[in-house]
Amino acid sequence: MGRTIVQWAVCLSACAVAFAQSPVGSIRGYVKDPSGASIPNVTVEAKSEATNVIQKGTTDATGYFQFLRVAPGAYEVTAQAQGFRKLAVHDVQVLVDQIISLDLKLEVGQVAEVLEITGGVASTIEPEKISTGNAMDQQLVQNLPMANRRFNDLAILTPGVTFAPSGTQAGGFAAAGARAQSTNWTIDGTNALDPQVNGPLNSFRIAEAVQELSVTTTAPSAEFGRQNGAQVNVVTKSGTNQLHGTAFWFVRNDKLQATDFFINKLNGRKPILRRNQYGVTAGGPLMIPKLYDGRNRTFWFYSWEGLKLRNPQVLTAIVPTAAERATVRDPAARALVNLWPLPTDTNAAAGAQNFAGAGNNAQDDNTHLMRFDHAFSDKNRLMGRYIWFGGTTTNVGLLPNYGNRNTPGSQTLTVTDTHMWSPSFLTEVRAGYSRNKTRFLPEDNGVNAAAILPGAPGLVDGTQNLLNSGLPGIVMTGYTSLGAATNLPQGRITNTYELFLNNTKIAPFGFSRHTLKFGYNGRRDETIRFLNGNARGSATFESFEKFAGLCSTCGGRSLLQQSTIRTGDTMAHWYRYPHSLYVQDDIRLTQSLTLNVGLRWEYFSAAIEKNNRGTNFVEGYGPMLVGTNQILDLDPTKRGREAFRFRQAPFTLSRSGTDTNKNNFGPVFGFAYSPKDGPWLLGDGKTVIRGGFRLGYDDIFNNLPVNQSLNGPWTLTTTQTAGTTQPAVGYGWDLAFNQDVPLVARTTQGPGAPAVGLLTFNAYDPDAPTSYGYSWNLGVQRQISNGSMIDISYIGSGGRKLGVFLDPNQPNVIVNNPSFRGVQRPNEQVFPYPLWSSVFMGSFQATSSYHGLVVAGRMRFRGSLNMQPPGPGATRSTTRRASSAPTTIWARPTSSAWTWTAATAGTTSGTGS
Repeated sequence: MGRTIVQWAVCLSACAVAFAQSPVGSIRGYVKDPSGASIPNVTVEAKSEATNVIQKGTTDATGYFQFLRVAPGAYEVTAQAQGFRKLAVHDVQVLVDQIISLDLKLEVGQVAEVLEITGGVASTIEPEKISTGNAMDQQLVQNLPMANRRFNDLAILTPGVTFAPSGTQAGGFAAAGARAQSTNWTIDGTNALDPQVNGPLNSFRIAEAVQELSVTTTAPSAEFGRQNGAQVNVVTKSGTNQLHGTAFWFVRNDKLQATDFFINKLNGRKPILRRNQYGVTAGGPLMIPKLYDGRNRTFWFYSWEGLKLRNPQVLTAIVPTAAERATVRDPAARALVNLWPLPTDTNAAAGAQNFAGAGNNAQDDNTHLMRFDHAFSDKNRLMGRYIWFGGTTTNVGLLPNYGNRNTPGSQTLTVTDTHMWSPSFLTEVRAGYSRNKTRFLPEDNGVNAAAILPGAPGLVDGTQNLLNSGLPGIVMTGYTSLGAATNLPQGRITNTYELFLNNTKIAPFGFSRHTLKFGYNGRRDETIRFLNGNARGSATFESFEKFAGLCSTCGGRSLLQQSTIRTGDTMAHWYRYPHSLYVQDDIRLTQSLTLNVGLRWEYFSAAIEKNNRGTNFVEGYGPMLVGTNQILDLDPTKRGREAFRFRQAPFTLSRSGTDTNKNNFGPVFGFAYSPKDGPWLLGDGKTVIRGGFRLGYDDIFNNLPVNQSLNGPWTLTTTQTAGTTQPAVGYGWDLAFNQDVPLVARTTQGPGAPAVGLLTFNAYDPDAPTSYGYSWNLGVQRQISNGSMIDISYIGSGGRKLGVFLDPNQPNVIVNNPSFRGVQRPNEQVFPYPLWSSVFMGSFQATSSYHGLVVAGRMRFRGSLNMQPPGPGATRSTTRRASSAPTTIWARPTSSAWTWTAATAGTTSGTGS
């Protein structure tokens, strides 16, 4: 076999590529003569119409050419050969993650004669792609209305995609039956996930700077990894040879909005809303007068977007009346009762809302983006992009002054170097860094609770510990709670360092029908977190009488029903080093049939705490300190921290508290068949039959292992309860936050009275497997006209070993008398670990299944109306999903999306629904 190499060069625009998550497309096709015979050795060029940078190639023995990693944008593709007229096709639109099929037919004539095709070429079908998904171009991204200008919300227009269930920690969306935390996000090829929850970094406001966005829902190729679900690629704009810019101001105001249906029904009043988003963008060639002309070589782009949001909220509450306040006898309660606002409705009935006030949700932030592209030569390109976000947020609470404040900050840096070693071998090296910071403080941070409640030892002295200062949470039956949320303060900093190495080899070892890709991705995830929930304490009262000291057994002092306090340092520094390798081969068996085979290996390194500050729960032994053989035990005769004891296990627990799997191999297989010859619809090259299958793995989210630092002995959270650790009638402020208490409620075992501990644990299965899943598709694409197509696909997925929380200390019931149900005497309740309470263990035992039928249509008109350029089109999906993990069940049996944009006389506008 003769060795055939397709020669090509990498243009400046292609420097935005990413190996493991490539924000690029490709142009492929055949060059033929008027009779349909293939023409070898044809010179083919693809020139960016924005930068004039050219990629070059020649057709192989079958007339095939390919430009593999082409940055999104418009291109002019030319082909010329001796004895034929030169052919030039203008406005070939390339979208991210899209394979453009462009077959060229040359006419006999002189090379000096040029046949030009204008009017634009946008691929409606992709005859070599095995995965399902969607790509949205710049016109769609910028012109479709987005309520909050969150560009990532556009992903919901992809068939098979739905918003994540309410309360999902990762937010975002779920695709083709996978969990929201299984979706991987990249910006210019660098991961844009918050590793703490595996959710997208939603804080970046870069809608005006987005060039394109693509979503792959099933069977992505082996070069995509980290998560098993959808793969989302976001590509930012780069500068061009023309200086260009925009200025914008988007307003959402209650004066411009319709009244909510339910507000109308109740004759209510619209809530006040003042939302202003504004900014500028600019880009062009780098020009330094008399020193440097960067046209066709060096480009820059800048974007700034700011937000000012004011959203006042009406607060309604039940607060103690003036008459009730006058009856309070306990000194501590007297100091607290005046912290509730006074009633605004003095005629309200007892137990009814008697206070109405105003709180103001406010948000102010700014996002800056800067990007540079530079060509050192035709063989070496460089791209650098940096995004910075910072701001402040205030969220109201149940009462004025008891909400929370947050000072978020995020940034991400990407540098990509693309080098062509030979006409058939390309290497890309990318370094990435991202940082995410959150810090939630109670709105009353700085208040010294110890001074307000001097009779409650154990409360934080705000003059010595500003971070944990603030009022404890006060809960009183029949009244609105006082104080901020008990899970505050909390905050974290996450740092992710990444390195990508990607290689593309055309015609490896002389096999001209093969295109081989192989690469590596390594990263360091780092989490520095504190979660000081209950550090301010909380207290619960059965009634106002017991709070005020008015009950018959009170004796003029408050009697608490329950109280909680946490002590100890929750600050922890965790890190991990995941790695992955992949190899992928695209095989052109014939001009009509393409196979894609690949294999990906994922090593999801377990997280390690820098100073071994972690405790995991090991079944059969109990809580163990990570990195040691020490089992945490309790002496039931001791109280508080003095009850902690240690004994030795016959093994040493790893520093991570869990094992790491090394056998995460995921195969990929797919085909795309677009017959050129055959009956009716199968013989004109306008029909594609495709199918794909992939086994993929899910990386963990760091919240799970990091929670090991919240356990004893590093921190101690004690809860006093009347009737359990204190007398049933209640107890006073002097004992409320005193941790010199028993840590075991009952040490003896008896019918109806089991031995049970009081301390809970966060745990991570020490033998945890890696969650994985299958995704597959089988469908047909048909080009109806030059600018329209229809796609009918069956898509499916199955999840295995999915995460779910289980309690290994779930009690067993010994039935001594079948006449009595459950734990009623004389039946007995027995805990496997009687010294401890509940254990919230992240385990991996759940499964899921999903089946969907997706029908999508795309239509492109030319002329004064341009309706639905390449994008999601009109879609309809019918789906069914089931899961064995109840907290993750979600179902939307049917969903629809319809979008369109219109362009008239060169002016673009848009709308959609």
